[in-house]
Amino acid sequence: MDAIGIPSWYLRILPHLKGRAVHDAWPSYLKYNVKHALCNAHHLRGLAFLQERYPQGWVNELVDLLMEMKEAVETARAIQRCLSQQ
Repeated sequence: MDAIGIPSWYLRILPHLKGRAVHDAWPSYLKYNVKHALCNAHHLRGLAFLQERYPQGWVNELVDLLMEMKEAVETARAIQRCLSQQ
């Protein structure tokens, strides 16, 4: 990542991250020994491409599920500060 000009401040953060890295699954991120989570906004962007280019029923179903999950989290956050781990 140094060779392609990633800003030095960025490279100082990832190696020392103690939390979870939420990202777009760029393979270079996966080399860091941290917990990873993939960004649903990026999932939705990829699914939008599939809807336009290769329409299939499962794509719409997955988009609907992701949006339903997002709404459920937003509703829960309005009621409680943290989600339970169960």
